Amino acid sequence: MFSHRKERAELLKALVISDEQFTIPRYQQKVYILWGENDLIFDMETAWNLKEQVGQNATLKAIEKAGHLVNMERPCLYNKELKRILPYAQQS
Repeated sequence: MFSHRKERAELLKALVISDEQFTIPRYQQKVYILWGENDLIFDMETAWNLKEQVGQNATLKAIEKAGHLVNMERPCLYNKELKRILPYAQQS
């Protein structure tokens, strides 16, 4: 853990991408985004920005009364949304 500290620090610096360099690829297929409405890590503004960057093929669904771990906080509603989305994914 303590050996090659300088090299490890350089590697970590190289892995970080600045916001200016980061771009989201344009996907041909539909993209479904399930987001916790009460997410304290990434707020709804971030979700809307992500949807805009992905483009017209993106659909955003905000899950009420859920935070960052939607699948653990509201598992029934999360599974319901997955069941609604997955049949469309298989057709593509």
